Amino acid sequence: MADTKQQVWPNRGLEILVSSYILSSLSIFTLAWRIVYGIRTKRKLLICDYLLLIAASMDITSAYVRWKIVQYGQGRHMEDPSITPGDFLNYSYYLWIIQIVNLIGVAILKFSICAYLLVLKFSRVYLGFVWASIIMVFTFNLLIPIMSVFCYTPFEANWNKAMPGRCFLSTGATGLSYTQAASNIITDIGDDLLDREGDYTSRSPQDQRSVMGKH
Repeated sequence: MADTKQQVWPNRGLEILVSSYILSSLSIFTLAWRIVYGIRTKRKLLICDYLLLIAASMDITSAYVRWKIVQYGQGRHMEDPSITPGDFLNYSYYLWIIQIVNLIGVAILKFSICAYLLVLKFSRVYLGFVWASIIMVFTFNLLIPIMSVFCYTPFEANWNKAMPGRCFLSTGATGLSYTQAASNIITDIGDDLLDREGDYTSRSPQDQRSVMGKH
């Protein structure tokens, strides 16, 4: 019993915060450089730029919520005696909040890519694929995941797993994860191919022949 009380419990909360904040800072710095460069070159800001700014604000919000999650136990062992039952409940609540923030942020980020691709308007087929990507992102990366986050009644059961609740969605968490992952792969590959197609189509005939000659 004495050994248990004297055991040193590791706390990796600082490592979680530092690593995640470094990545967030790099992404925000890159976006700031893009916006400043656009303003200095007198380029009109597009819808995709505004969507990126919204996504960045969601990232900043997520950084604050992550700090709260670490404060209430993330990075520490579940049996750490310093964690109280109230900490577990607060941890679950803020973890639920950050899920919502991240889902919305990632969806907006993907919408910004689609908004950029829509500006190109190379052909009806091209636009059809872009709109299909938008529908997939909205359905599988935003609508269904958000519904799963809010599916339990009573409302508190969405984050308080100790409270008996009932979910109106029949899809399990595993099936939802696979569906969301498949949607991410398809839309990411599709957006990359559409961007390459747009870049190729925008070239002059001489440049197109030059590119084809390299393959």
